[in-house]
Order: sequence, then structure tokens, then C-alpha cells
Amino acid sequence: MTWTLALTATPLGLGAAKIGAAGTPEITGFFPEVDRAVRLSSEGEENRAPDRAVLIVETDLKPHELKWYLGELIIAGIPGHKVQVRTDVEVLSTAEGEQATLVEYPVEAPKKNFFGAQPDPVPTPVTVTFPTAGEKSYERVDVAKLALEHPSTESLVSVPEPTDTPQELNPERGMMTTRFLLVLAIALIVVLGVVFLL
Repeated sequence: MTWTLALTATPLGLGAAKIGAAGTPEITGFFPEVDRAVRLSSEGEENRAPDRAVLIVETDLKPHELKWYLGELIIAGIPGHKVQVRTDVEVLSTAEGEQATLVEYPVEAPKKNFFGAQPDPVPTPVTVTFPTAGEKSYERVDVAKLALEHPSTESLVSVPEPTDTPQELNPERGMMTTRFLLVLAIALIVVLGVVFLL
């Protein structure tokens, strides 16, 4: 049986929900790390890694932070081409049926304690406003569950599937490497010759 995982990424941790053996979306918790979220969400499932994952990010997430989350998902055993990336505002707009406007995010992550046990992350809500429904706050785990209840085919990032054929090396690059090594060898011979002659 395959299962689907949704993770809402924040600086403080990840809200997680899944569609598993029961066939209905369920909240699995709020976790400090991607690996822990995947591992603990897989309880009761046949496979440790989900067949598909939805990563919900904040609208102002920087590209290098998105790459970090995608890398963590790959390390956790979820191939990049099986990850759909959505924003929390887009998920909430889809769920409510009208455009959401962001009101606030939490300011920043607390400093880590490098000595001793780490405190459990405290989930922070995302607050948005709707034209007719007004202002609402959603916990991160609820946003993850809503992403599963209201799927979309759109993704901010698409990672191509890996191919069986290896990438062909650029012959010009091989020639440039050969030239560089040849120049380096000649320079080394000249330097050694000058040293021994003196």
C-alpha cells in the first residue's frame, strides 16, 4: 500500500500529515527535522518512504532554503521527482475557494542550545485574511492536512526523473582539462630544472 506525506516547512520545524492505509488525511505531528517527520509518519505503513510527498513552504522562502528541504527529503529516501512544492498561501486559497492574503509569519527561529537537550519546537500558526471570510489562523499541521484534502497539480519546482543513461561528458571540457594538466606538468618540470641547476 502506498502512502502520501505532506510537510509544512517552517524555521521552527515541520507540521506533518499523511494519507496512509486508512485512506483519509490524518495529522501525524510537528517535528524538528525532516528525517524524524518522515520516520514517525511512516508508522503503520508498509514502506518507510512515501510514494509521494507534498512540501508546503512559506511564500518568502529563499531558494537555498528550498534546496535544503528538498535535499533533506532526498536523504530521507524520497526522490526529488516525487515531491510537489506548494506555498502555504496557495494551499489555504485552494482550501477556502478564495484568494488568501498573508498577514504574518513568526519572526525567526529561536537560538539552538548546543549544550544539552534541545527543546521541542513550538508550532506557530500562519495568519491569513480572506475577502469574505476575514482573518483566520491555521496551525502548520492543519495546513499540511488541507494540502492533502485539496490537492493540486501545480508545483513551484519540478525535478526530472532520473534516467538510466549516464550523462555524456563534454569533449571540450576533457580537452581543457588535458591542456591544463599539460601546462601544469611543463611548469613543474621547468621549476624543478631551475632548482637543480642552482
